[in-house]
Amino acid sequence: MAQGAISKRSVDALEKTGKTHYLWDNNPIGFGVRVTPAGIKSYIFQFRMGGRGSPVRREIIGRTEKIAPDKARSRAHELAHMARTGTDPIEKKKADRR
Repeated sequence: MAQGAISKRSVDALEKTGKTHYLWDNNPIGFGVRVTPAGIKSYIFQFRMGGRGSPVRREIIGRTEKIAPDKARSRAHELAHMARTGTDPIEKKKADRR
């Protein structure tokens, strides 16, 4: 897994490969960019509810062509805060839709 600061330049430099790959940022931990085999790039936030034994969950923040890296990082900080305080961001999103 690649790791580095996510910026407009680093996102634009990502190329599609034959499989899904990621670029992870350190701030916040769990924030990254996913590139699918078709070349679709999306900002994501990966987290666990309940510690290491819990399954990994990923929330899609948005497509890279529609949202700037700084706004995506800000949203990832919000999601990280929710996960730290015990609110599952995915379940909250589902509840808000209802």
